[in-house]
Amino acid sequence: MKSEERKTMTIKNESGIKPLDFHVLLLMDEVDEKTSGGIYLPEDEKNKKKYSQIYGQIVDIGSNAFFEWIQTSDKIKTQYEIEREGAVTPDIGDRVAISSYAGKLMKGKDGREYRLCNDEDVSAIIDKEIS
Repeated sequence: MKSEERKTMTIKNESGIKPLDFHVLLLMDEVDEKTSGGIYLPEDEKNKKKYSQIYGQIVDIGSNAFFEWIQTSDKIKTQYEIEREGAVTPDIGDRVAISSYAGKLMKGKDGREYRLCNDEDVSAIIDKEIS
């Protein structure tokens, strides 16, 4: 499935953070502030959960992120040719899973916290129902 077909909504980067090269800017899912029993979590426990969060939405992508060249015996394939053959790459607006503790947390000019990580830290495109 091509990235245009997977896209469910367009997201605008209002963070003031523009990822460069192989970096990806993510808006991570919110972390619960209470346990299932209703007890509020201490601040250090919330921070631990925030840093280990693995689900988020791609807000912006650096110019070289997910752009791979594959050498075959007689030619180099472009990203377009790779996607045409069935490979899938994430796009802005996709919900993804990343490695735990990957990247850096950054506060955007809009007051929200974002995660800036390498494209190789993105491990899967996931359905929005998965949490």
